[in-house]
Amino acid sequence: MNMKKLLSGIKKWFNRLYRALIVLVSGWNLRKLAKAFVSIAVVFLLAGSYLWYTRLYLNNDRRFWMAIENSMATPSVTRTLNSGGTGNKVVQTQQFFFSPQMATRSHVSYEQKNAVVNTTVETEGLSFVGADYSRYTSFNTNQKKEDGSSPNLDSVLNKWESSEYTDEELDNSRLNYISEHVSLVVFGNFDANTRHEFIRELKDNNAYTITNVTESTEDGRKLLSYSVKVNLKAYTTLLQKAFTAAGFGEFPPLNPDNYKEGVTINSGIRVDKNSGEVVGVSFGSRTEVYNGYGIQINVQKPDAEFSSGQLQEFVQQEIGTAL
Repeated sequence: MNMKKLLSGIKKWFNRLYRALIVLVSGWNLRKLAKAFVSIAVVFLLAGSYLWYTRLYLNNDRRFWMAIENSMATPSVTRTLNSGGTGNKVVQTQQFFFSPQMATRSHVSYEQKNAVVNTTVETEGLSFVGADYSRYTSFNTNQKKEDGSSPNLDSVLNKWESSEYTDEELDNSRLNYISEHVSLVVFGNFDANTRHEFIRELKDNNAYTITNVTESTEDGRKLLSYSVKVNLKAYTTLLQKAFTAAGFGEFPPLNPDNYKEGVTINSGIRVDKNSGEVVGVSFGSRTEVYNGYGIQINVQKPDAEFSSGQLQEFVQQEIGTAL
């Protein structure tokens, strides 16, 4: 009898619990609740996908090749070269514009400082296939000419000099223009099919062999520094194809036939881990710094007040024996 009462009591307790749950659930907004559960599931799915992509799929090797491909998909990029050292420094910044434009805008600053000399010069240049333009934008020096006067370029600052080439000189102009684009990474604005073809060829021919990777943080940026052996024959073969595809034509000074199979050069290629962009290329004593990807400016030929050689002749006469 006691067992029957116990079972009956348990049954009544479950019935009361069931009725209470029914009352509770009936007051819920099931549509909102379903949306909430779906939202939570999506968050977990995205978080899991991100962790898988960044930590498992996107390893250092894939980051390298993504950066190489990104360099082939930009309307423009800026390269900075530094030379000299304390007391005698030259900084050259070149902004390369690719398809649909073919132009280069440059800025050069020269600084000479020591116990008795304090000279700074800044120039700008625009380069196109068939025409170059240059001007002085700043000039200061404490040096004197033989007659004791100070050199002064104020009258010609920011005035352009043009150098346009004849049909006979056009090919030399083209080669000079292409030569500034030679590096150990291909930069340009190619379509997706061309990029994929180039990447496949670089991989198939072992143009790049990664020997080491280190990670560092500079100015808040996470950088991957790749030590790379570049197969010169394989790379120059691809570089020639890239020049042709970009509309520059071939560059005979870098004929792949001039390189033996297996000859390599040691280089360093730095990649911004977050943006996936090549930010540095180094080989030998040369270090190139890259930034300003994708800036689009309509570069036009300026109105020049001086013809070829006139501005430089004036500057040489004005500076005289001061420098």
